[in-house]
Amino acid sequence: GRMEEILSIYHIVDEYGGYTSQTERSRKKLWAKERQLIEAVDFSIAVSLELVESKGGESGAVHLIENAVDVLQFEQARESATLPGDLQSVAKPRLGYCGLIGKRLDFELLKNLAVSQPGSSIVLVGKVDARDCETSLEELGKLNNVHFLGEKQVADVPAYVAGFDLGLLPYELNLETRNISPLKMYEYLAVGIPVVSTAIPAARRHQGLVQIANTPAEFVNACDAELLDDNAANRQHRIEFARRNTWDSRVEQISELIAAGLAARVADQVKVPS
Repeated sequence: GRMEEILSIYHIVDEYGGYTSQTERSRKKLWAKERQLIEAVDFSIAVSLELVESKGGESGAVHLIENAVDVLQFEQARESATLPGDLQSVAKPRLGYCGLIGKRLDFELLKNLAVSQPGSSIVLVGKVDARDCETSLEELGKLNNVHFLGEKQVADVPAYVAGFDLGLLPYELNLETRNISPLKMYEYLAVGIPVVSTAIPAARRHQGLVQIANTPAEFVNACDAELLDDNAANRQHRIEFARRNTWDSRVEQISELIAAGLAARVADQVKVPS
């Protein structure tokens, strides 16, 4: 109410209590403050079903609006087939991950994948957050077929993703990753490449489009199988899924919620006292 707003919305994009920096004490304090916020706003929006279920409260509605993709950007990158300079020198097949590189990733799984697939290139694109995983990052970086390409401008990301032969979602299973809606899943699918993931809930919901692995060995086998089985029909199926999950469609969903919220607020204001 301090901004004299007529409608207030809380957008929940992560389980913030699952971040690496959180202690048990700070996590409980954060959750208590977050609960106060959820109860105070008109409604909340969460990016995953798990967040909707865990954040929903008696007096505050939480609506599911998942992440999405700028399909046009990624389709243009796919059709252009112009590789960024630092990706041109990386041998195919390129098994790629694009996103924050840090504690949320399963580095032992990636190390096993690289060792088991010496003829493949493991490509990691994104900012590196070495907190609590310095040793694992160092060990992974020593492998000849692992390539850290660094953080890129947002506008350049589609060209890197389009240069992958397979997209990786190599997440550790923990409080944070069980609640995520990974942008990169939609981005990989938008360029039509196969996707292999650990068993995070967001990926399991799209099993078939995304291949799920429960162990490091399964992850290696799934990558092998997806590269061998990839074909034009499968690629088109993935692209069509991405086209149904655009940011434009998400904006429409949010707009409908806002319109309904404003209408309800106006109706409350014009009610005649009995």
